[in-house]
Amino acid sequence: MLNWIKNHKFIFVFYVLSFGLIILGFILSFLNFYGYDGQIILNFSNPFGITNLGYFKDLVLFFINFLIIFIINFLLSKTFDDRDLFFGKFLALLSFFISLLIFIYFMVIININ
Repeated sequence: MLNWIKNHKFIFVFYVLSFGLIILGFILSFLNFYGYDGQIILNFSNPFGITNLGYFKDLVLFFINFLIIFIINFLLSKTFDDRDLFFGKFLALLSFFISLLIFIYFMVIININ
C-alpha cells in the first residue's frame, strides 16, 4: 500500500482531503445536534420553503451513505488510475468536489436550524 501511495500521490492527497471534509462536516453537525430531540430541517429551497424534515438519526444515515459513496469512488479511482492516467485523477477531483458539496450541505443544515 505504501508503494501505491508513493506512485499515486495526486489521488491519495485528494481522497485524504475529501475524507477530512466529510468527517469535519459530520463532526460539526454531530456536536451541534447531539441530544436534540426535535425535528431538523434537512432541505430548504427559496421557491418552496421547507421541503424535508428529519431527526438526528437521518443525519447519521446521510453520513453513512456519504461514506459508502466515498469508499466506492476511492476503489474505482484506484482501479482506473492503475489502468489509465486520466480517469483515475478525474474521478479523484470529482470526488473532492462532491465531498466539498457534502460539507456545504452539513454547514447549511447547521445554519438553517
